[in-house]
Amino acid sequence: MNLLSECKTKKVTAGRPELLLLAVIVVILNLPVLQQKLWFTRDTIYAFHIFYAFYSNLFQNHEFMQWLPYGSYGIPFDMWQLVYFSPSSYLSSVLGVLLSVKNTLTVFKLSMMFEQWMLLTGAWLLGEQIFKYKYSCVLICLALITTAIWPLQIFWNFRIYYLLPLIFFYLVRWIKSKNPAFFWMAGIVALMGEFGQPLYYVALHLLIFILFGLIAISKHRSVLKNLLERSCRNIIPALIFAGVALIYAYFILHMFDGITSDVVGRNAVTREVPLNTFLTIGTGINFEKFYALFFPNTYPDTGDTTLYIGFIPLIFIVYALLNCRKLFFGAFALMTFLLICFSVGDYTFIARAFYHLFPPIHYMRYLGIMSALIRFFLVILAGFGLDEFLWDFSLIERFKSMKRQLRNSLFLSVTIPFLLCMVIYYFNSKGHYYPIGWSEYFFFGIFLIICMAILMLRGSMRIRQKLIWAILIFYALDMFVFNTLFMKKYPNKWDWISDEIVDVQPVGYQKRRGDESDFTERQKEANRLIWVNHPFKLGKEAYQFLLYDPCLPRKYALFHWSTLFWNLRQMRFRNLYYIDWPTAMRRLNAAEGELYGQVLGCRSDKLRFLPDVFFANTPEEAARYVHDGDIGKIPMIEKVPENIQKLPHTLPADMRQQNTIEVSAYSFNRIRMKVNVVSSERQWLYYADVYYPGWHAYMDGKEIPIYPANLAFKAVLVERGEHALEFVFRPGLEGFVFKVTPYLGMAFGLFMWTIFISSIGIGFLSHKH
Repeated sequence: MNLLSECKTKKVTAGRPELLLLAVIVVILNLPVLQQKLWFTRDTIYAFHIFYAFYSNLFQNHEFMQWLPYGSYGIPFDMWQLVYFSPSSYLSSVLGVLLSVKNTLTVFKLSMMFEQWMLLTGAWLLGEQIFKYKYSCVLICLALITTAIWPLQIFWNFRIYYLLPLIFFYLVRWIKSKNPAFFWMAGIVALMGEFGQPLYYVALHLLIFILFGLIAISKHRSVLKNLLERSCRNIIPALIFAGVALIYAYFILHMFDGITSDVVGRNAVTREVPLNTFLTIGTGINFEKFYALFFPNTYPDTGDTTLYIGFIPLIFIVYALLNCRKLFFGAFALMTFLLICFSVGDYTFIARAFYHLFPPIHYMRYLGIMSALIRFFLVILAGFGLDEFLWDFSLIERFKSMKRQLRNSLFLSVTIPFLLCMVIYYFNSKGHYYPIGWSEYFFFGIFLIICMAILMLRGSMRIRQKLIWAILIFYALDMFVFNTLFMKKYPNKWDWISDEIVDVQPVGYQKRRGDESDFTERQKEANRLIWVNHPFKLGKEAYQFLLYDPCLPRKYALFHWSTLFWNLRQMRFRNLYYIDWPTAMRRLNAAEGELYGQVLGCRSDKLRFLPDVFFANTPEEAARYVHDGDIGKIPMIEKVPENIQKLPHTLPADMRQQNTIEVSAYSFNRIRMKVNVVSSERQWLYYADVYYPGWHAYMDGKEIPIYPANLAFKAVLVERGEHALEFVFRPGLEGFVFKVTPYLGMAFGLFMWTIFISSIGIGFLSHKH
């Protein structure tokens, strides 16, 4: 038996030093990112904003965030929680609070490093199942961890595929062992992987799993019968899967209850994407753009950075396509081909066919930025190629096959120099990756390939083994250079960032909504940080990060609002949100805008007693009054019983300052205050926070009704005297799901930690397949 065969992956192992080394490489790659001075771009900024708000509230008030009061005048947190919070986010948040870590940026970056370990562990375990040699596992793990550039775009560049290796690992185990527990484990990991990702990934991932399943079980149909087994190994994981599926389905079905949005290119009611938008929206959907992504774009100027995985994996992809005939390789190769055709839009019929044949894909946008997902599948194909390459050399030695010797020699002598020439020519004409000229590199490549062919074909087994490690080390250096140059040109590094910007800040009550003139010094610095790179998109979007309630949070339409507030806005001040900020503020200072500002809590306190009210008995009557009336002068309150309407409520002008409100405690889910009514028998208290099912009001410990005010906000009736008043957001079953999900995420995060540690083979947790 030769040394190559001795280096095959083992089914039982007490440790994996290579995996431990790769985990250390992940840490090294993240050292530049862990710098305090490095900031994010695009969707990674959104993710950090949400994380900052969640973590600050958890740190200060020891409760999971359920209501988001800033930036939208009040909205449930469930949609943001589902889209931006991964299991690692929950686990790192709780651990950070337990360890009293105040720097939210550090906690966020460490949580992302753990997600990279999750990617690494899944890739290694998958490699052990589908490859013969550990070298192939090392290759795919190196490629995946060195191409994951998440600070630029957390969703499209990383989270779109970070749990796919573990999911495919369980699917392959299921097909090989016919143990149904692995199928349910794949489903559980797939569902948990959707937490922290945009909703349209669900359809894309579902399509991938269906394609893989149809191909993989074509020759293993008996595995389907095992899913009906009446055994503990089937029933228990199936029940866990069903529980997670119910939680996720509840999120999907109810996350838009009472919420509306104005999203370009999406149906406002069904939220489906029309065919033309589906085929065109993205970043330059065409073959030229796709081809260019194979070369290292070291300047991160787009959301979809690069498909670059180094030229060594490209060589083995070609080798796999020419020689590999394995079932799982065929499944991955077909999915890669379909995704490539799918990503270029209407340049092939595939995207149009999927749109018509697979209705869930109607909810997906940005077809043209799927490169990271394609990159993942290309890396897996490269692993198959290296595995087949090593196996062929083992057969050459065993059977002295001249045919295989000739084939491998021709492949090494022709393919590698050709790819080297192509890549180096592109680098020197359009990029600055390798400093030497293409002709010198061509002759150096020819010499290297000839030496490698001689050693591989004629050298001893030990020399061949060392040569394989030399190739892998050279590849690691190649990707380290790429990462170094990428981080060197990374645009968002600001020396003036202070620790105070990202440290935990008290979640304080803001008496009035305001503009830039109301910023504290810290908020001014944080606002500058948001504006510095993308002022046209992210200016007023920093509300979660700033813990600041702006009067007008956005100047463009891509946002979610309460349906009630949306109606108020559409009827009176729709165009106020589509203009630049200074113009909008000038309009708010005008006569009509002044009244509107009072309703919003911009020109008057968000909490205040109302001098007079007008009652509307139905929402339709309230809508007509808002549309035709003069909101602000006589605030309108809905759904009030007639016996209460008949009571006197008007407050004389000379007595309006006698009633007092003092906020004693505030968090995202509740507000406590002391109120004192001395000027009349009763008075209406108005709170410019959106009226939404799930809010409860308690006066001196006794629940009192909350009424819709000014169509979109809240009001309660306060009797004479001094009272302790509290508003609490407790949305029933929805709130239960809110609270269960963080615990579920933490449990899954701990499960992944166990897999990671046991896969490395530390102590008593050594992993056995």
